Amino acid sequence: MLLEEATSKEQVEQALVAGDQELADDIDYELERAKKQWESNPDYCEYEEIDYENYIESDAFADEVIEQSPADYNLHQIPREYVKAELDHLAIRLSERTRRAFAWGPFSTDDRGNNAFAYTITPQLDCWFPENLLPENAEYIPTPIIEKFWKSFTGIEWAETSTLENHGWSEGDSDVYINAKEDAFYEWCRDLLASYFDQELRKDPAAGLARFFAALQPAEAAFLQQANLDQEELLILASSFLGGIGDDADDTRERIAEYVQALQAPETRVREIIGTWTQTDLVAMGIIKGTLFEEAPWQLVKLLPFDLRFEGTMMSHCVGDSGMGYISAVKSGQIEIWSLRSRAGKPRFTLEVDGKFYVATHDDTYGRTFAIKQLKGKGNRLPGFTDRSQTSFKFPEEVVFWHHVFVSMYVTPVDVRDLEPGLAAMGAVGRSLQANPVTSFNEPYRHASRDPYRYW
Repeated sequence: MLLEEATSKEQVEQALVAGDQELADDIDYELERAKKQWESNPDYCEYEEIDYENYIESDAFADEVIEQSPADYNLHQIPREYVKAELDHLAIRLSERTRRAFAWGPFSTDDRGNNAFAYTITPQLDCWFPENLLPENAEYIPTPIIEKFWKSFTGIEWAETSTLENHGWSEGDSDVYINAKEDAFYEWCRDLLASYFDQELRKDPAAGLARFFAALQPAEAAFLQQANLDQEELLILASSFLGGIGDDADDTRERIAEYVQALQAPETRVREIIGTWTQTDLVAMGIIKGTLFEEAPWQLVKLLPFDLRFEGTMMSHCVGDSGMGYISAVKSGQIEIWSLRSRAGKPRFTLEVDGKFYVATHDDTYGRTFAIKQLKGKGNRLPGFTDRSQTSFKFPEEVVFWHHVFVSMYVTPVDVRDLEPGLAAMGAVGRSLQANPVTSFNEPYRHASRDPYRYW
């Protein structure tokens, strides 16, 4: 008897028990034919759509970020919940839901280049067996034979074992990776540490400063406690120092020591003032609110070589790192480093200026413009943006300010590399370089006015 001639499952079972080899061979042939047809059609399997948000929000991802964090900025120093909250924030803002490359913060599916972090995702492969591939009267085949048939598919675990139709899944063999480039990942870890320690310091400034002073050399701690620095300056120092505990601690201690030495000998340190901008000047630019207005007057100060390490500490960027060459370049006169500082002496932007700036005449705006090599805020953010990744444009008044400052210096603003993204963003949101910024995005300055340079 052939399978197509059967009239019931009981009839097939009885025939097989009675030794009907023709029926047994026919069932094997029909099932093997169905299997070959299934295996020849890739449309019966597809990879799951990867929801990257879920992976970034997972505990496993947070644990890997902490585990792979660099020694200099070891995230084991801070609570796991703090790291997890930052990753959750990234996931909320992540809109890409396909397997195409996405990027947010330091993380990306782009595996090119030197990666310092990698997280592997093995996507699930969903498979199904359609009814039309099964032989006629397949529902009459005994259950043990059908179960053996489903199990014969290598690498697939079937979720349903029906005679007529089957759905299953298997681990995929096409891994996807969430990566982070070395520089971006290190900077993200450093900023996360700095924000945590800054937050903790501001919750309890007295306890945080006590911890800071206890970690310093006794002579340096005693000097800083008596130097008449305001609490804001001390908190900046403490946040940078405590965030550098680990392999970076010695370098951070050296920066603090150099700063103390500078404060102890102010009469030998004369800094050139490149320019000063009062509230009246800012109003003329159309800036009537926000931090730039509240913390005026601003001074653009030409830094001395010993200033650079502390500038890098306060601004969370590499201008003071020994291996970057800025200090030696300033000493040789190859470049200058300018710092835009508030009336309280707090830096907001750092500029790298080539020595050719002074060689170029006022008519040579090209030469002057390209002498402005870098214009960076804290954490290497660009004017107008909240972070280095340029993901949020919130400070239009900064772009307005630098536009007017550069014009006054005979510099073409649109050609300043680090200002160009802000100018483009202004155009994209329909903001005029002359109009008053309509929103105040920063907390106003709350501290008493004082002379920020009296220690220099």
